[in-house]
This record gives sequence, structure tokens and C-alpha cells, in this order.
Amino acid sequence: MTRVAGRLNPALQLGIGLLLAGTFSAAALAAPAGEPRLKPAGPESWLRLAQNAADAEAPRRPRDESAEKKPGPSKGSRKKTAPAELPAAAPSAAKVREFMRLSGAQIEQRIVEQRQILRYDPKDDGARQTLGLISVELGNRILDLDALDRTQDIAHWMEVIRNDLHDSFWRTSHMAESDGRAAAALGLFYSEGILTVRAPEKGCEHYVRAAQLGHAAAAYQAALCKARTDPELAKNLLERAAAEDHPGAQELMGRACIEGEPKNRTCALNWLERAASKGRLSAMSLLAWLYASDTERPDLAKAVEYYRAAAEAGDKAAQNNLGELYEIGRGVARDVTLAFKWYARAAEAGFAPAQLNLARLYAAGAGVKRDTTSARAWAERAQTQGQGRAQELLEWLAAQQH
Repeated sequence: MTRVAGRLNPALQLGIGLLLAGTFSAAALAAPAGEPRLKPAGPESWLRLAQNAADAEAPRRPRDESAEKKPGPSKGSRKKTAPAELPAAAPSAAKVREFMRLSGAQIEQRIVEQRQILRYDPKDDGARQTLGLISVELGNRILDLDALDRTQDIAHWMEVIRNDLHDSFWRTSHMAESDGRAAAALGLFYSEGILTVRAPEKGCEHYVRAAQLGHAAAAYQAALCKARTDPELAKNLLERAAAEDHPGAQELMGRACIEGEPKNRTCALNWLERAASKGRLSAMSLLAWLYASDTERPDLAKAVEYYRAAAEAGDKAAQNNLGELYEIGRGVARDVTLAFKWYARAAEAGFAPAQLNLARLYAAGAGVKRDTTSARAWAERAQTQGQGRAQELLEWLAAQQH
């Protein structure tokens, strides 16, 4: 290793041997922002599991605090007037299947078509009913995307609902009285402040209602939001969602197996493999860590396979950890240039451990031309997110100027 001014160069000291020093393990288990970290299992393990998950899930999706306002009574009149439209009926199974089969582009085209109809006839009930059904469908797609940890797609469809389905809340709420998918969508709208004022408690009750009607994604969301007020119900809902193949619930079950006492690796692998097989990115990343960290028989080929799949799909922890594998040459041929590439992707997405790793490589000129200005900038960003060792690197960089 290179020594500078009689001491080990921190830019390299923080990088070489990350796996052996344990930094890699910490980064791997520090899942992407918003992922739950479970407390040890015990009498309150299910309560803690759901509470931690609920706390982590809350900020993941953008919120819209604006409320849809329907026309009220005219001035001078205090009488409550009934809506001009007839109550929205629950959609037929055939109609639900029709919308579920539509691609994203077809959904957006259908919205354009209905808006054109309403431009000529604002009272066209068929067009308004179709927009209500699309609103329900997109609400369910968002819940399904949340199960797979696909935040960018979630943000896109939320914007479509806000911008193009702004007048569909009333119909969604009426359909929710008898339809599980509509109740799940309404739970999302209230919980995240979409089309209405944000009201998490109301959203939670609609999730519970949808779960009672057999909706797995709603059961998962209801388990998270009921963790504090009804832990037994939360436990039952989470187990039901996992049994019905909800990948988010399956990942939480797997995490409970490895963070409880005694740890149960077989149990964790079973649940995480099921979640990963459906494409949940954070489950892939955690599964990769399990294979890489096995002290007796690590399976590095599987670790690299899962890390790469999750990293290419955008998982920040996987990108960082794949970079560390390349930097050290564990399970792959050592390639610091590729390590820099993966660190950069995770760092630019805001992942603090990757920001520190990127700063190290800039400072050392490893995998990239030496650039102390960039090293300092990335170290400062990592420091603001709580990466303690960033200060050591910043002090070393400052010493180089004298």
C-alpha cells in the first residue's frame, strides 16, 4: 500500500480489504433508502417488524397534499345536495381483466381518448366511468410496483393519476364500497395524498377492507400501518400476504429469519428466493449478501449473479456492493474501473456508502484520474449522510494542500 507523510494513505486504507474488514457486510445489509431493518425476534418481533417497515415505507413515494374539491352548494344554501352522478357500480370481472391486460402505453392512450370524449360532452357517463376504472387500475399497478421496489415507475404513474385522472376520486371511492381493487386504490390515495388530502388512518382502514376482500398487496400495506395499533392483526396480515406471494411481505419474513435469535439461514433463503424470483430488487441484494457472507461455504457465483441483476435494475445497495466485489476481486476478476462505474451509479442516486467509496477512488486515482476536488465533494456528501469515515478522508485531503 502507498504511504504518504509517514502514514497509511486513507484513500487506499478505506478501500483495500473492505470485505475482510467488515465494511462490505455493513453496506450490504444497509439496504436502499426505505427498506426495513428488523429488530431481533422475540415476543414483540412481529410488531417491531411491521413498525420498522412502516417507518421505512412512508417517505418512499412522493406525496400530493392537494385535495380534489367537488362543487359545493351555492351561496346562501346550506342544504346538502346529492351528487349529480349516479353511484359508481363495481366493475365486472371481464372489465377488470380488460384493463389489467393493457400495456402502459395503451392505458395512457385510453385516457387521451376518454378526455377527447369529455371535451365534447362533459357529462358522458361512459367516459367518466372508464377514467374511474383506469384510476383503480393504476392504483393497483402502483401497489404491485411497490411490491417489486420499482420507485421510478411508481413516480411516473402517480403523476399520471394526479395530472390526467384528477377528477376520478369520487368514482373510485364509490366503487371501493364493494370492490377490493378499488378499496386498495383508495387506501393508496388516502395514504399518499393522491387526489385528496393525505389521511394515513383513512388509507389504512381502506387497506384493511381490501385485505378482507382478498387483496394481497392491500394486506401487506395494512400490516405495515396496523403494526402499532393492532400488532396481532398486523402479524396475521403479513403472513397472509407472504403466503399469497407478495414479494415485499416475503422479504420481511426472510429478514426476520436472519435478524432474529436464533438466526435461521434456511428460512431466510426460502423467503428471499421467493421474493427475488418475482423481481424484488432489495430481496435480490439481500440474497446476494447471504450467499457472499456464508463463512462456511460462500457461493460467490450466486452472489455476483443476484447483485448484478439487482444493480442493473437500479438497486443502489447492490450497485455499491457489486462495485466492492470488483474493487477487491472477490467472485469476479479484479477491475477497479468497473468498481468506479458501479460506485458512481449508486453515489449519484444518493447512496452514502457508495459516495464514500467513490471519493476514495477519486482521491487515490484508482479506476479514474486522480481528482481531489471531486474526492472532497463526494466525501462531503457522504459525511452529511452520516458516513463517519468520510471525515478521515477529508482531513487527509486537506493535509495534501499544505
